[in-house]
Amino acid sequence: MTRNVFAARTRLWALLTTFAVVGASSATDLANSIVEDVRANPGQAQQTNSSTLWRAQPSGPIPVGASGIEERRFELVLTGDAGVNRIAMHRYGKPGAHDARVMLYLPGTNMNGEAALTDEQHNLWLYLAARGVTVYALDYRSHFVSPDATDFKPMAAWTTDVYVHDALRALMLAHEQQPQAKLYVAGFSRGATLAYGLSCTAPPGLIAGLVALDGGFKNASDPPSVAIAPFVHPTFYRTRLQQGDKANHDESYTAAHSRFMASGAFADDVGAGIGWQNRQALMRSAIAGNGKAQESLARVLVNAWGDGRLANPGSVSDLRVLAQLMLGYDRFYPRVQNLEGGAIAQTANAPETAVDDCWGHMSMPILFVESAKFGAVSGAASYSARRSGSRDVMGIKLPGFGHLDVLVAEHAVDLVYAPTLQWLRTH
Repeated sequence: MTRNVFAARTRLWALLTTFAVVGASSATDLANSIVEDVRANPGQAQQTNSSTLWRAQPSGPIPVGASGIEERRFELVLTGDAGVNRIAMHRYGKPGAHDARVMLYLPGTNMNGEAALTDEQHNLWLYLAARGVTVYALDYRSHFVSPDATDFKPMAAWTTDVYVHDALRALMLAHEQQPQAKLYVAGFSRGATLAYGLSCTAPPGLIAGLVALDGGFKNASDPPSVAIAPFVHPTFYRTRLQQGDKANHDESYTAAHSRFMASGAFADDVGAGIGWQNRQALMRSAIAGNGKAQESLARVLVNAWGDGRLANPGSVSDLRVLAQLMLGYDRFYPRVQNLEGGAIAQTANAPETAVDDCWGHMSMPILFVESAKFGAVSGAASYSARRSGSRDVMGIKLPGFGHLDVLVAEHAVDLVYAPTLQWLRTH
């Protein structure tokens, strides 16, 4: 699908596609004008030509960890027909630093840009920030949905397209903050899918490279009987299929989307199994050292997706570190992205969206990291990178690792963080 055709579908797309079709300098000027207007008029919102209102509200620096890293928070508020939607960015860097490299990080499902782990041995952002790479980590719209929410109708419209273009807003703000720096985009799990989509949507030449952490964009195998998104484990997927939110291979996306809308089930709840409060209590008890809670959580992590595909506490990662990471999860995530992600994954160029139009013709360098127990099962991370069109692809495969181990393993510094830093320095 061409961008011009797709742009007519929503006002949000029409606004944000402006960044993709104009030259990089013009896109930067537009982003700068929005931010500068907010600085000059902090009590007012900037009105765009799509009648969409945005505000950027930087907060003061917050010390994070023990490496002299500070956090600065930026918030963008969009007021539209569906009420108030909001995203935020967390900038992690040394005070006063003007780093030559900047990374926009897109978290995985139910994750966010807040530093749940504040030591650089278990947090890639802080590791990089301590070594001259400023990291901007994104809070998705779903981060601002209350854990007590009961009305999820707005989430029906929070598609992959919408999240990609929210990420584009964040990318342009990061570029405005440090315009002389080389700009990279990284994503973990579903965030890698969004990172690919962003790379296809951003102004040409703006992104210097893409880092895909145990996530992909396209399926490696022939299209299965149902559309399986590259970030979803098959067992997990079959559960979702029973709930009716995946498109059958022979079913049109339009029909599948109509069925989804009729279901009224617009949000996935990460606490659905044992209840949100019980889930959070389990994490806190495991962190506090409660033996029964630790045993229960370890069993869940190893068996949730089968054979340590989610995580391997004890043998690869520290259980308390995993619990601390998951304690910071957002409760809800838009289920429509399961449907749309499947449509994107099963075809080279999905007709329902324009965010994959460049795949197969990408030119930027790509680094992919693939866990042996999760990412390598589908092969989506390596397939998406190697078939992207890029002539500069590097892969890191991690024997014995599950999905979350990629982020927080006890040897993540040596096996993931340091190689990523070296790749950034050489690209």
